[in-house]
Amino acid sequence: MTEAVRQICAATFLELDIICISGLVYAPNVASQRVLEKNSFIREGTQKSAVYKNGQIYDLFLYANLK
Repeated sequence: MTEAVRQICAATFLELDIICISGLVYAPNVASQRVLEKNSFIREGTQKSAVYKNGQIYDLFLYANLK
C-alpha cells in the first residue's frame, strides 16, 4: 500500500496543478497512518469525536502532503 500511495502522489503532483494532497484517517487505524507518514504526509490536526461507527465514537486525524 505504501508504494501505491507513493505512485499516486507522484503522478498527481506531476499531472495536476495542485500543491497539497490531504487525507483523513480513523485514529485507531495505525497502519493507514503509517502509510501516509512513510509518504511524507504530516499530521496537521485532529477532529475530535468526528465519526460514529459500529456503536463507537472515533477521532479523525488530518494528514497533508505538500508538493
